[in-house]
Amino acid sequence: MRSGLAAGMKVNGWMTYTLSPVHTDAYYVERAHELAKMGVSYICVKDPTGLLTPERGRTLFPALVKAIKGKGIPLQLHSHCQSGLAPEVYTEAMKAGFEYAYTALEPLGNGASLPETQEIHRRALGLGMTSALDEGAMREASRYFEWLTVREGKPRGVVAKYDKALYEHQIPGGMISNLRSQLQAMGIGHRLPEIMEEATRVRHDLGYPIVVSPFAQFIVTQAVLNVVQGERYRTIPDEVRKYACGYYGRLAAQPAPEFLERANFRPEEMVSERPAEHVEPWLPKLRARLGSAASDEDLLLHAFYDDKLLGPLRDPAPECEVSTTPLRELVRWLHDKRDIRKARIRFAGTEISFTA
Repeated sequence: MRSGLAAGMKVNGWMTYTLSPVHTDAYYVERAHELAKMGVSYICVKDPTGLLTPERGRTLFPALVKAIKGKGIPLQLHSHCQSGLAPEVYTEAMKAGFEYAYTALEPLGNGASLPETQEIHRRALGLGMTSALDEGAMREASRYFEWLTVREGKPRGVVAKYDKALYEHQIPGGMISNLRSQLQAMGIGHRLPEIMEEATRVRHDLGYPIVVSPFAQFIVTQAVLNVVQGERYRTIPDEVRKYACGYYGRLAAQPAPEFLERANFRPEEMVSERPAEHVEPWLPKLRARLGSAASDEDLLLHAFYDDKLLGPLRDPAPECEVSTTPLRELVRWLHDKRDIRKARIRFAGTEISFTA
């Protein structure tokens, strides 16, 4: 944050929403005060699993608005639709005074995605609010994505059904689908319900970490080990142990005694300084290896990607001509569809009709 602000950037501070005995409205108000004190340009409530409900929004959202009132920091909401409640939650946020909302155009909204942009736009107007969104542009972009779902055989977003289990394990939908396929590959796909139930217990034992990367992976990995090995915390990955010691930041709550005992935890192992103090600076080493002629862009590319991935950037492929056009793709697709007997295409003032 300090570096971004010093460079003249706008900084968006995000608070991840989760459910636990310690993640109360007062907890999030305290975090909002911390972010405001650090000088953020925006504050966003991020709900990656879609756990927010309208009832919770009616207490949490006004409390956050009141906490930063007069500080000139707009509030944002980013909530997914896995519970099917996100549109109603967005309505409560707008009523409370939130100015920005993260959405997805039709047909990419709903399901595990964000609420549909058009629906939230209509709700905002219905509440007497103004919106700068271009309805014509939204229709045009939505038609494009609708066509892609047909051409590529992809599903369009559908409203999710309410799932009570979501509020227990709190694991994002994308991670559950990945876990399911991995367990099936291992021949233990039938044990997914056990693992999800154990994930709820592991999260409690770890002091209620927010269920986002990398903490969601910590929880699920530990749950899989506990179930497959038939003994809780027989094996504890180093990352999970480091989390409990504070290497990933301040813990929301103290881990359970059972976990600390199995991890052979000692109080003197707790990290009291900035976790980054335990990470060796990497950029100076890269600068020395790449030489003084390397640009900042080269430096950052090498910091994030290995040499194998960067090879094509150094040796780009020769220029090639575009071998297709949207019209050609459409005609080819219509030709392959044996159940389509007649078609008429209008574009750029030109009309094409054909009969199979």
